Parts: sequence; structure tokens; C-alpha cells
Amino acid sequence: MLVNEIIIQKIRKLLDSAIKSNLKSKSLYRKILTEFTNYKVSITTKTQIKNIPNVGQKTVDLLLKHINEELKNRIDNLNDLEKYQLLLDINDYNRIKDKLTEYNTSVNAFISDISDSDISMININTKDINSTEAVYSPILKRKNTQVRKEYIPGYRTGPYAILKALWIEDGTTKHKIIFIAKNYSNADFDLTSRNSAWSGMKTLIDKELVYKESGSKKYFLTQKGKDLANQIFKDTSLINNEEEDLVLVIDSREIKSRTCRSFFQNYFDSKDIKYDTRLLEVGDFAWIKNEMICDFIVERKCGSDFVSSLSDGRFKEQKNRLKDTGISNIFYIIENLQSKDFKNISIDYGFSCITSTKLEGITVIETSDIKETASVIEQIHKNIMDLDESKIKMSYGSFIEKGTKSKNTDVNQILLYCFLSIFGINAEKAIKLSEHFKTLNNFYKTKNKEELRKELRDVKFCLSKKNIEDIIKIMYCTKE
Repeated sequence: MLVNEIIIQKIRKLLDSAIKSNLKSKSLYRKILTEFTNYKVSITTKTQIKNIPNVGQKTVDLLLKHINEELKNRIDNLNDLEKYQLLLDINDYNRIKDKLTEYNTSVNAFISDISDSDISMININTKDINSTEAVYSPILKRKNTQVRKEYIPGYRTGPYAILKALWIEDGTTKHKIIFIAKNYSNADFDLTSRNSAWSGMKTLIDKELVYKESGSKKYFLTQKGKDLANQIFKDTSLINNEEEDLVLVIDSREIKSRTCRSFFQNYFDSKDIKYDTRLLEVGDFAWIKNEMICDFIVERKCGSDFVSSLSDGRFKEQKNRLKDTGISNIFYIIENLQSKDFKNISIDYGFSCITSTKLEGITVIETSDIKETASVIEQIHKNIMDLDESKIKMSYGSFIEKGTKSKNTDVNQILLYCFLSIFGINAEKAIKLSEHFKTLNNFYKTKNKEELRKELRDVKFCLSKKNIEDIIKIMYCTKE
């Protein structure tokens, strides 16, 4: 557990320095030292360090910088390099890899250039690359042969986990691969992160170990990939330990702020609720069982964002996307809604939208703060646990596909944005106008400006004379 030792030594030095200078940080470093001392899992990723209690971003950056410096001097083989690649800066990783590859090539070329009887007489110091090259440089220059080494993914890295997932179940989708692979990786399969373990798929494809079927969303092992997988995993279990427990899925964008992330994780941990963080195309919370989506989904909105979504039309679009998933039990949580949030629209209009949403069969719940929101989600979780398998709706992959935003923009949405762009037309007026005309085509059907002026006066909403003239001036293109 090389990195664990490096971190503990560094924290001890920081603690000693803080004690000598009588800094307030000494109590924090004591807590961090205790956490790392009790952490028995080998650290191979940045995420593991970030998830240690009491470790802030400043400490994380300091530790990662120190780890990089230490690993540059300590890594002496490619296996260790692959194991700790997620901790290293990309430039340091490439430098170490080039150095080790060059060294291995030099040694292999030298050995292949001499007779077998001479090999036993050679004593090569593997720690001293430069001295070895100096002694045998004439021979190495004479035979510049590059020995190509077979690629083997590092233990519990992203490529390793993906390869094992496909060895267990070949010809499957991205989401199912992640579902299986996350059990065999120390790195996170967070699709929103640049350093997601899923990036290992590109490595496997480049190495011709995996291919994606044309016109399909499924991934398969090549023959070369099958041979390598059998070689690595032949003595391991083929059993895929599928999760029979109910798992709460939290949208990774829902917990993008550090405060929200820590709160939800700590809350659900304290309640022994099993959760997973993934990118959800629709909704903020959902539930899965054995990769099958349950018939429940939650959309969470803070008060100010809810009012903002009414103004820009997102509320209607999100509501339709929730219903389009086919899930029956839709919960819309509005958190900490206050009268001061209503700046661009009236309070009456806001509450009329809430009422109409309830009439559409969507359960609207108002909460006072994030703690009450978490409590509501906990109660929904308990209710789902008491239900039978009939509440399983579809596969997680199908749910993601259904929730994906349509590439074709809603024509009513385009008209709404047109009205919103006119000065003096607020959200309420724009929505009423877009509901009246439906499409741009309907708006331009009127033969002349006078007819349009009359129709605008007939709209059951308070449009001022100036509003009507501004609409005609900006949107009506017919010549006088």
C-alpha cells in the first residue's frame, strides 16, 4: 500500500509543523491522520482521497502534488505505473512510461544480441537505467530492435474492469457494462468526469481488444480480447453478483456542488440507504433494482429555479419529458419557495402552474430546505421497498434512451422564445400567446396587419396597445 504510506508520512510532517507553530490546523491534521491510518484499502485514485472525511480541496491538491513527486522516483515497472496512473499528472505519467519503455526495449535488445551462455554472466541493475545503457551502448546502437510488449491493463483500473465486465457478459450496452464493471474498479464510472473510468473503453478499442457493433449500442470482445480476458480472469469467478437490493440513483448533476454532495451522501449513509451516482437524462432521483428502473422518479427544484423555469419555458418542457418516460409515479419537489423569488411573474400565476401540474397526476411536494427534501426521498424509498416486483418498469438503458432530449425542437417552444424576445412581453403573456397561436405558421396565416391586430386584441389576456404594436412591428413581415 505504497500511496497510503506516502500520504501518512506527509500528514505527519504537516501535523508536526502545525504543532511547532501552534496553528489551528493541528486538530484538523490529527483527524485526517486518523482517517488515513484507519483506511485499509490501497489508494489508487484521486477520488478515494477526496472522499476521506475532513479532507478539503486544498489538502487534496497538496497531497496529490506530493504523491506525484514521490511516485516519479519510486515507480520502476509498468505494472506499478498502470496501477497508479489515475493519481499521476498526465505529463508525469507519459515521462515515466517513456523512460520505462525505453529501458525495457534496451535490455531486451541487448539480451537478444548475445549468446545464451553469456546471459548468466550479466548482472544488470534494474534500478540504474542510465549506468546499464552506458555500459552496453555500443551493442545497443548496433542493434536497434524494438520489442513490442503485449498490453495488459493494470489491476482494478478502468480498462481492467471493463474487460472483466465483457468477459462476464459479452455483447452488452454501455450502462450494463458500467453496472458490472464498477465492482472491479477503484476508479469511478462518473460519466460527467474527465477522468471517468469509462475512458478506458477507448484504450481497449485502440488496442483492438473491444469493438462496437455497427448500428448497435453494444460492445463485444474481439478474439484477441477474449484470449487476454481468459488469460487474466481464468482463475476468477464468472458469477456476476447482481444487486438484488433497491438502489437510489442520484443524478450526478444534482450533487455537483460540494455542499449538496456531502449532505446527500452523509444523509443516505446515516439512513443505510444504498445509492449510486449516475448521469440521469431526466429527473434528479430514480430507483433501480438489478439494473431495472422502478416506477418512481423525482424532480427537485429550488424555489428560485422553479420560478425561473416558468419564465423561460423549461418547466413545461421538463414536465413533458418526465411524462414521456412512461413512469407513473412522478414527484416534483419544490424546495424553499419564497415570495421574493417571484420577480418576473406573479405569485398567482406560479401557484396556478402548481395546481395544474397536480391535476395532470404529478405529485407536487413543497419542502422548506434540503434536509426536508432528503427526508421526503427517504420516505419514498421506504415505500418502494414495501412494493412487489410489479412496480419494475423497464431496463435502465431504455429509461435513459426515453429520457434523452429530442433533437427536434418543439415548434411551440420556438414561438414562445420569439414572444419572450420582445421587450414588454413577460413570461405570462408569452405563454398565453404561444398557447393561442400554437405555431409560427398559424401566427403568419393572417392576411394583413389589421387582422392580426384584431386577433391579438381577442387573446384572453391583458395585452396593452404598445404590446400589440411591438409584436406586429417585430414579428409581422408583410409589407404595407
